[in-house]
Amino acid sequence: MRRQRHIMLLLLAATLSACSDGYSNAEGELMLRNDMGLEGALAALNRLGQDQPSDYHWDYALLPNCELEIRKRRLLSRREPIRVSLRGAESDKKAVATGRYEVTLRASNHPAQPVVVLDHMDAVDATQVEWLLDYLPRFCVEPPRTNWDARPSVQPVGARLQTS
Repeated sequence: MRRQRHIMLLLLAATLSACSDGYSNAEGELMLRNDMGLEGALAALNRLGQDQPSDYHWDYALLPNCELEIRKRRLLSRREPIRVSLRGAESDKKAVATGRYEVTLRASNHPAQPVVVLDHMDAVDATQVEWLLDYLPRFCVEPPRTNWDARPSVQPVGARLQTS
């Protein structure tokens, strides 16, 4: 009887440990928050670009004019960086193979030409990339206005002020 109890406990332990097979222990380590800074958001995007089972490694930078620079490289080759404006851009996640997704970014000034931001990822990573692409524009600074007509009129020193 005691031996049967030990065998049952061993079978139960083996069954419970087998339930975690196929699941990554690292899944969920990437924590995206609404209060993260620009460095944290770019670090998360770059980490996702490095960790994919793609033929390429992807690197990202946010340029001062609110363009996302996408660099795609292989071991021995590099491609020219692609730049896409984040102002008014729309991200899109789509399945390209069973269990594999790609995320594209469609700039408002070139809506017919979506740019692949990252490919060969699972649905969780694709959702995180899409969230980051929607989050990054908050760090864009509006360009300074150069409307000279809106400047207040300036009178030379010593000029009389007109009163009505």
